[in-house]
Amino acid sequence: MAAVPQVRGVVAPPGIPRENVAYWEDAFRKLTQTDSWRKYLDDNQFENGYQNAAELAKFYDEFTGRMRGILQEAGIKTVR
Repeated sequence: MAAVPQVRGVVAPPGIPRENVAYWEDAFRKLTQTDSWRKYLDDNQFENGYQNAAELAKFYDEFTGRMRGILQEAGIKTVR
């Protein structure tokens, strides 16, 4: 049986200016260092998995492939 993580992320349209990406990466990175964020994680039994834009894009690519494989093993047809 495969574990399927709960994934939350913030996405933006393609071509967003790099300075906007950097701004939001910094804002969310700072958020993950607050006591209230740690409490939220603890209260909900979540793991802290902050990733910057490049890391998140790589994760989504890998996650999509892994989920496609799980679905195909279960006999579900995938179209993309």
